[in-house]
Amino acid sequence: MPAAPQREFPCSWGRDRWGSGRPRDLPVLAVPLRSIGFVGNDADLARLYSAADVFVLPSREDNLPNTVMEAMACGIPCVGFAVGGVPDMIDHRVNGYLATPGDADDLARGIAWVLEDAGRRRRLAEAARGKALSEWHGDVIARRYLDVYNEALEESYGRSSAC
Repeated sequence: MPAAPQREFPCSWGRDRWGSGRPRDLPVLAVPLRSIGFVGNDADLARLYSAADVFVLPSREDNLPNTVMEAMACGIPCVGFAVGGVPDMIDHRVNGYLATPGDADDLARGIAWVLEDAGRRRRLAEAARGKALSEWHGDVIARRYLDVYNEALEESYGRSSAC
């Protein structure tokens, strides 16, 4: 596994399914963790994402994680396992890094790959922001819904709305 760069790793966690907050048995890690607690304010959340060099999603299963969308919207390259809907969000080595599922060494390589080259990180950040705007911006989503509704109206009634 590559040596961890000397950086700080702020961590936020919500409640688990049993109602507890901070995980009781955090593993001993080679890097310092700093708890920032739950962040519920959108402006604070955007500032935290924007201060990061990389966003890491170590989930072993996830559908379409909002955290990845949020990080990418703030122009932060993302690293995660290629599971569930994550590969639909992270384009490997374009706006982040997709690690082999369950391979912690590959996840670490991905983090190091993003962090080791500032120029690459800037390109990844621009691509992340671009994808977030082109795929998940409210106007884009609204247009997609309208297209679906218009298609349904056309199929059902032979007409579309004026939208």
